[in-house]
Amino acid sequence: LKAIIETNNYQMIDSTVISAMLGVQWTQFGRIRAIGQIILQLINIILWTIFAVDKEWTQRHEYDFPREGYRVAVLIGAIGITAYLIIEEIMEIVRSRRRHEAWKTWKLKLIEEDLELVHPSHDDESKYLRKEVEEIKKSQISYFDDWWNYLDWACYIILLASLISHFAEVGWPGGEGNLVLARWHVRIMALNIVVLWIRLLKYVKPFEFFGPFIVMLGMILGDLAKFFLLYLEFFIPFTCIFWTILGGDKNLREADILTSKTLKNYSMHNFTRVTVENMETFYSTAFSMFRLTLVDEYQYDQMADIDPITSQIILGCWFAISAILFLNLFIAQLSETFKSVFDNAKPAAAMQKAITLLNCYESMRMSQRVKFHKYLKEECNPLKLHYDDDVTMSSSVEEQQKATLEIRDMVKKIQKRVTRLYEKEIEQSDSDENDLVVDESEARRQQRKRKTKTRQMAEKAALRMQARLEELESSTRSELLGIHRMLQDIAIVVAGLTRDDSNVSAASGPSRPPPPASNRDFSEQQQQHDDEFEGANNEGSVTFVGPRRPGQSGRSGGGGSITEVEPAAPHFQRNDFS
Repeated sequence: LKAIIETNNYQMIDSTVISAMLGVQWTQFGRIRAIGQIILQLINIILWTIFAVDKEWTQRHEYDFPREGYRVAVLIGAIGITAYLIIEEIMEIVRSRRRHEAWKTWKLKLIEEDLELVHPSHDDESKYLRKEVEEIKKSQISYFDDWWNYLDWACYIILLASLISHFAEVGWPGGEGNLVLARWHVRIMALNIVVLWIRLLKYVKPFEFFGPFIVMLGMILGDLAKFFLLYLEFFIPFTCIFWTILGGDKNLREADILTSKTLKNYSMHNFTRVTVENMETFYSTAFSMFRLTLVDEYQYDQMADIDPITSQIILGCWFAISAILFLNLFIAQLSETFKSVFDNAKPAAAMQKAITLLNCYESMRMSQRVKFHKYLKEECNPLKLHYDDDVTMSSSVEEQQKATLEIRDMVKKIQKRVTRLYEKEIEQSDSDENDLVVDESEARRQQRKRKTKTRQMAEKAALRMQARLEELESSTRSELLGIHRMLQDIAIVVAGLTRDDSNVSAASGPSRPPPPASNRDFSEQQQQHDDEFEGANNEGSVTFVGPRRPGQSGRSGGGGSITEVEPAAPHFQRNDFS
């Protein structure tokens, strides 16, 4: 983790394993320690702020007891917390030095062992190892690599200076204080309040909401320094131009200069002196130039009285360079910085959290470290995480995280598939290249083998097709036979109904005689039907609906039976049936 922080490896800090490790450390000891430090710093800042704004600067040396006893309590509390923080900083330096010395001893011992194993003919290796030994001996502790530590000590020094100035003011002879000393005390105290509140950012950076913005502020400060150097390239010469032409309090109007014409006449006349407001001195002129960059108010009438043409030229050039060019360039640079940090917001926040967790771990006692490593061995070996895909997310952030995870998994799957396809394509290309070197006899043998295999496959396909056609033909024949039998039964029933209709018509009165061949036709049909059912199997029975022949009431054969049932008299007419 320390190596990742020192190299600013955002890709590694965002990996699955490191993220899981940071999550475990944050839940076990990081969150509690971070919140505790924030609370302590807030109490310290509030106490110093109350002490700074409680009373006017001209009366701060006066203590009206017992009504203003709380001021003493606030001051004592602020001094006590500050003393504790200073002791913590000193202990952190001591711990960092001890760790660094232990690391140097261990590393130098390993290099010495490597030097003993170097072959005498390998001079380059021995030179490299000796150079590494020199660099290790010159290395410094990691405490001073963090710029926040410099801000801490600057804050403590300013606090100490404000306390010294306040006690000197209170103990001034006569008890009346000193205005000069009081003025400097309030200036130092104002600077102290600003530094204290800025320093609070150091302790909120491990939280995901503040981390990216704090990184962004640090990068903006770097961009601001670059921009300021470029800005000075134009600011200094233009300030000198404005001071030379328009500065000072003894300028003359353009009309008076044209009247005098010579320096001799100028000394003889008592001309009116013209002064441009806020340009009486060089320092006020420089500040006015900065105000002009922000398009602040300026006294153009006074400038035009001194030199109208030159004033228009230099004002137009300065506005074009500073207000149009430089301001837009600075805004564009800040936008690019914001975009770069915002695109890596999660790794940036993880990096800030890792820095805080590493400092917390290094400040832990040995018993606390042993307890944490025991937890890792028992609960995180392996680490088990519960993930329910069906749980309804409670916030849009969680939904975005879930969607991001799903997209990431999908991209990984696609990447794996593309990789496999690429590997197969490479193998196929390699095999094609190998095939090119096969001799002609081998190629002909492979061709004959393919032709034989193709012919066998065609024959098998033809056999399967023929068997299928036979099966379809058999099933079709069976279905047609069944339909034929059904049609015969229908014809027999229709013939019987026709005969009965004829008998009914004869009984009711004279009518057309039935055709003489109807009984013969019916007998033939009935005989054919009986013959078809002679070979019926022993299962089931068939009920025949139709007229009975004389002397025949039923027939049985085997296990089956054919029963003839006398049909009921029809209740419909002949024409209706047809």
